[in-house]
Amino acid sequence: MRFGIWRQTVRESSWLGLLRGQGGQAMVEYSTITLFGSVVGGATAIAYVLPALLNAINMYLDSVYYVLNMPLP
Repeated sequence: MRFGIWRQTVRESSWLGLLRGQGGQAMVEYSTITLFGSVVGGATAIAYVLPALLNAINMYLDSVYYVLNMPLP
């Protein structure tokens, strides 16, 4: 009898108990918000940072091409 009460208490306080009810709801909400934030952050990075990086490498390669095609004195 005593073992059965202990088993029930352990089962209710385990992680499986958190997956049901409000504990599980909080985990789903956190995951959804984190996913949404990473998607928005990734889209922002692609829209603003990537063109700037491509422009920088283009300028660098243009300068290398200019130096290689300079006439030697």
